[in-house]
Amino acid sequence: MRAMICSNYGPPDVFIEKDIPIPIPKKKEALVRIYATSVNSADWRLRKPDPQAVRLFLGLFKPRKPILGGMFAGVVEQVGDGYTKFKVGDRIFGSVGMNFGTYAEYTCIREKDCVTNIPDSLDFIEAASIPFGALTAMHLLNFFDTKERQSALIYGGSSAVGSAVLQILKEKGFHITTVTSKSNFELMKHLGANETLDYMDPNFVRLDTQFDIVIECVGKLEFKRILQYVKPGGRLVLVSAGIKDTFLGLWATLFGKVKVFAGWVGSEQIHYLEHIGTLIQRKEFKPVIDKVYTLSELVEAHRYAEAGHKKGNVVIQIS
Repeated sequence: MRAMICSNYGPPDVFIEKDIPIPIPKKKEALVRIYATSVNSADWRLRKPDPQAVRLFLGLFKPRKPILGGMFAGVVEQVGDGYTKFKVGDRIFGSVGMNFGTYAEYTCIREKDCVTNIPDSLDFIEAASIPFGALTAMHLLNFFDTKERQSALIYGGSSAVGSAVLQILKEKGFHITTVTSKSNFELMKHLGANETLDYMDPNFVRLDTQFDIVIECVGKLEFKRILQYVKPGGRLVLVSAGIKDTFLGLWATLFGKVKVFAGWVGSEQIHYLEHIGTLIQRKEFKPVIDKVYTLSELVEAHRYAEAGHKKGNVVIQIS
């Protein structure tokens, strides 16, 4: 099978296409033919790595698992002894977590992986675009009481996580304001935003305007500034927080008037993905895809995603 191998940390060019044997499923594993995968912020950060602490669990000098990629959509081709979750021929999508391996034509999944059936209305490319943003959004919002008729500000609303958060909060009855570039205004309206503001405007929100929940999705707004948009007793979510903002958030939670959650890494729960599947069936959640590349174009896909201007998701079509 074809696979993109990352044998060293570094820029996108570290990926090399190779032919390697198709893996054989072990006990309680299933072999999946991958039709599509995706490139998101977690992927390019792990490849660099950023932060350097990633080396502690991924490999000190090079990735211990050279086939990266965590999200996929595909078809079950073979099941190992004792595997009962899916059967041969099932269309499935989801995440293999830190087991990686989706930048290839085939991979093996475990029963514990966050994977479910693809909704009938989605093709493989659409399905592969959903897990990263949707699972991250569901994990973050699980920390807060998302009552109806609350207000939310989403900075970076056109990102993979931002576009997923927008749709989930809209389904819950929120009044949503997004901040993005002017070129994304129509997309934000299509996804349900009540208002969309231009991030290039230094005063995109009046200082006296505050929100019940503020979600900073792209790590580009200074903590002190984003904090001023949160109502007393409100919630602030920092999706891409660095070490400094994480500590500032902890300080604000302990001694301030808001609750701050920093960081996107969390447990990938199957019920999160199943809930998104239900929203898709009800036409309340839409895939957001910017560009589609082939597996051989993975270097270009990583370079584009890392540049930070994508709308929604970047997908890799494999089979």
